[in-house]
Amino acid sequence: MPEITPVPHLVLLIGSNPVPNAIAALCLSDDQTHLSLLNSWDSGEVAGRLKNWLVDHHNRDPARLELVALRTKGDEYRPAAIHEKVNDHCNKVWAVTAFWSGRQRVVHLHYTGGTKTMTVHAHSAVQASAERHQVAFHASYLNPDALCLVADPQPTLGLAQTERPIPQDIRLSLEDLLKLHGLKVAKPPVLEPICPDLALALLQDHAELGHTDWESWINEKLKPTTRRPKFIPYPGQLADDPDKGWHRIKVPIGKHLNSTQLAAAQLDQPPPGFTHFTTSQSALLTAANCLPVANLGGIATGLGFPSAKGYCEWLEGLWLESAVFKLLQDQAAHLRLHDLVMNLEPIRLEQSKEFEIDVIAIRGYRLFAISCTTDSTGEGILKQKLFEASIRARQMGGDEARTALVCCAEKPERIQAELEGEFDLKGKIRVFGQPQLAQLKGSLADWIQHA
Repeated sequence: MPEITPVPHLVLLIGSNPVPNAIAALCLSDDQTHLSLLNSWDSGEVAGRLKNWLVDHHNRDPARLELVALRTKGDEYRPAAIHEKVNDHCNKVWAVTAFWSGRQRVVHLHYTGGTKTMTVHAHSAVQASAERHQVAFHASYLNPDALCLVADPQPTLGLAQTERPIPQDIRLSLEDLLKLHGLKVAKPPVLEPICPDLALALLQDHAELGHTDWESWINEKLKPTTRRPKFIPYPGQLADDPDKGWHRIKVPIGKHLNSTQLAAAQLDQPPPGFTHFTTSQSALLTAANCLPVANLGGIATGLGFPSAKGYCEWLEGLWLESAVFKLLQDQAAHLRLHDLVMNLEPIRLEQSKEFEIDVIAIRGYRLFAISCTTDSTGEGILKQKLFEASIRARQMGGDEARTALVCCAEKPERIQAELEGEFDLKGKIRVFGQPQLAQLKGSLADWIQHA
């Protein structure tokens, strides 16, 4: 491919994911380019959002952005309908004397989007029209793994010359991705880690000691003190009378106590050995002039939490999100990360159903989504969290998106291998578990640089 430069006429095949076409438009068009957005019945809305985004965020002239819709539902699978629409469109716009405006007569088809039928037949239709009208024809698609534009073979270009990396200054912000996908956020995402020094101290303890003792302390000390009892949904204990068999029991997994009760609660000491956590917490409370503290409310206030409930939830597992966020934040410039946020809850503009992504970072236009959990109820739960995060990441970032799970699993490679095999996700997901916690900062950096 020649150098990535704007062309006079760019034809984009619009599918369900607007990201590749947004990148192609930024790379291959300028203010004078005429963009034709060939869309099906189902992708018309996506084409409209892409057009609006180019107008609103890149000051493109709406008169040079044309939606070219196939006539009826299902035409995206009808070769004759695709040829007819493309021929009619090319004949119409190229018949205008001023269309080329002194520029070279070049049309470029970018075919990453659309159905396979659209790709094959739009390609041949645009090429045939170009030959009839004596217009030079170029074509390309976006390689989602290598992040490069790949051109059709040409006699004057070697194989290596047909691939051009997307320039580093081509990037999409989180706001861009949300607008392109017709999403908004349910609430503003978190932009700073919560109590990051203490989170990193707890991460260090987990790297050295594992999660078992901490989890036992959470279940046997913290939750009985801070949560209401609740019946578990299955028999959990033998009755005193052997004839009555097993019966259901209450365990402290209900809602938290009210704010007054929580603030007055007394916490037991953390499990022995978690010295990084206890040392860091004491230092933070000393710096805040909050020692000695007698209750949970005093600790939460001294550490900067808005409530005792927030501190309890953080101890129960949210600390891991802040630790991961802090590790990425510390090397964001080195890794060229931007739009680093936590707890993103996108929702459809016309719907109320929402989902949450724990940590998000963008590098150029590749979205990295990270799910964090200390849940140890089984690999099935971990695989479910990773799979759901992968789906959400691809909904926002397309095939270029990458997803990771940070957890305390002893054998993370087994979880990763099973999901890669079952759902064709090889190279698109990564699991970081107990073996990686000690060097998690470097492991995350290596993943992002080589994803």
